[in-house]
Amino acid sequence: MLQSRFWKSCVFLSVIGILSIAAKGQTPAAGHDRAVWLWQSPKSPYGSTSILGNAGREDETILNLKKWGITTVYGSYSDEGNGNAAAIRGWNRKLAANGIASYLLLSNTDYLFPETWPRASAIISTNFAMFNRQSVASDRFAGLAFDLEPHILKESSYGTAWKQTDASGRRKYLEDLLNVYERTRELLNQNGEKDARIAISLPVWYSKLDGSIQWSNTLDRDRWFTQLAQVCDRVSMMAFEISDPAAILRRSQEETDLLHGKARIALRANLGKEWSSTAEFWNGLQSVEAASRQSVDIQDYALLCEDEKTKNAAKAK
Repeated sequence: MLQSRFWKSCVFLSVIGILSIAAKGQTPAAGHDRAVWLWQSPKSPYGSTSILGNAGREDETILNLKKWGITTVYGSYSDEGNGNAAAIRGWNRKLAANGIASYLLLSNTDYLFPETWPRASAIISTNFAMFNRQSVASDRFAGLAFDLEPHILKESSYGTAWKQTDASGRRKYLEDLLNVYERTRELLNQNGEKDARIAISLPVWYSKLDGSIQWSNTLDRDRWFTQLAQVCDRVSMMAFEISDPAAILRRSQEETDLLHGKARIALRANLGKEWSSTAEFWNGLQSVEAASRQSVDIQDYALLCEDEKTKNAAKAK
């Protein structure tokens, strides 16, 4: 009987320990801020399509963001922000009232092709710069977030798919990508948005000299990252597909060094694939924050909500 009670006590204390780790991981370390991607996800109750304009869902979302220590939202909205302007302004206002910055997220990777710049620049000028000019301070976007990923390009009228492109062609795609961000910074300055911030995302392997991108030499690679850091305010390095904090840090270190203080590590809340539990995710995130002394971005809000829902359903059984 005593032995049985002893083991029950051990199990109970282990559960308490796991829960305390998860709760602790939800609180950022001092000096760190976190961001999260909020996609439209029209089939999910946790996508911006379902959240915006629904007061209850908006309030629930903000409670979650505050619980998780999120201070920035990279938000994707219908028609790239040209949908319901009134609803977006109201959402931005709620975020601002709770100390959360709102970025407009653009994710059409075709924008890296020079032929598409007129379309991209029109969207930035109208849905960001003009939107901000027509809004009071609390309703404005704080910045633009880009999720343009050349390595996912498919064959199109604009160019060859990444997988069918040779190493020199891939190097050109990265130059085109840099050009988009440089032209965006120039466009923002011309539209009275000199204080607007630019956030982007990158995989952690672009910097590899012996990888699939034909860097001419170390100087060529270093120049590209230096110029990128000059025009962008934050770069989220997508350390996905692994859950070991030490491995995440190793894979991110090279680009961290090249980005001159602009780097942030991005983790994906992919329960069952990258993380075995929400406790492991939060513990891993906090370990990465502490060891790297960098802020962490989370991909993405809907995924994390689904993870939490799964955890709570398991606890209720």
